[in-house]
Amino acid sequence: MSYFEIAESDIGPLNDKVTIITGASSGIGLATAQLFLSKGAIVYGADLQAPIATISDPKFSFTSLDVTSWPDLCALFQKAHAEQGRIDVLFANAGIYSREDYLSVRQGTDGQLEEPSKLTFQVNLSALANQVALAAHYMTTQQTPRGGCITLTASSTSYQRFDAPDYVASKHGVIGLMRGTSVHAKNNNLPLRINAVAPSWTRTGLVTVSQMQFENLGIISQPPEAVARSVALLASDETRSCQCIYSRGGEYVEVEEPMHATMLKQFRFTGLAEEDEREQVIDLIFGSGKELEVQ
Repeated sequence: MSYFEIAESDIGPLNDKVTIITGASSGIGLATAQLFLSKGAIVYGADLQAPIATISDPKFSFTSLDVTSWPDLCALFQKAHAEQGRIDVLFANAGIYSREDYLSVRQGTDGQLEEPSKLTFQVNLSALANQVALAAHYMTTQQTPRGGCITLTASSTSYQRFDAPDYVASKHGVIGLMRGTSVHAKNNNLPLRINAVAPSWTRTGLVTVSQMQFENLGIISQPPEAVARSVALLASDETRSCQCIYSRGGEYVEVEEPMHATMLKQFRFTGLAEEDEREQVIDLIFGSGKELEVQ
């Protein structure tokens, strides 16, 4: 794998692309909204709080919502589709940091052990899955143009060991969601491109140190605008599907395809080498009614 840069010229036009961005009030979401607007997109931003920066572009609208609320998400997607007649791009980005280590539990005032909070999973994974479901519904049922691009915010920790159990598990789950939905879309001829971005240390509201403090710690960091460029590239380059762009210090590498190729070469999870054959086996085992062709 070799790192590459993303120049302005590498990002194709996004003119009038109807785009939904969650977690749009700050950090990566806000930077992505601003970049998409500069490329001519129509952006529907959503978050719990209003944007920390004023966006006066007439192509931008903001909705206050809780991404863990299915009715709130439904209202957002319904609004965008009703006003524009289509949804072209979803950037499912809203996320929070770790809340539980799952190796300790608290005792409540009643003396009983309290169940650990699932909020990190609900925001980082369950809410993303719901956003994917809604985007897929509108993108595959709308007439012109049918289909669209869905990008999920994963993390460098999606591929790493890191001391934040619920956060890491949720971000690993994001990659699983991308993989599973991408294969399902392909097998069912759905015109959807589902990708992810995996930022390394990024100076957003999730972290509490400045660029200088990062440098003093010897850690390479990047501004949210660097991640926004990877999101825009995935949205504008229609050849990219089931990819994950990792970014570090403003440099990028696509990690999913080479990793997938390596895993296929090293392991035979179902005992069959070819992906098409594996799908037939899975269908047969789980009772799809399809017959396995033996040659």
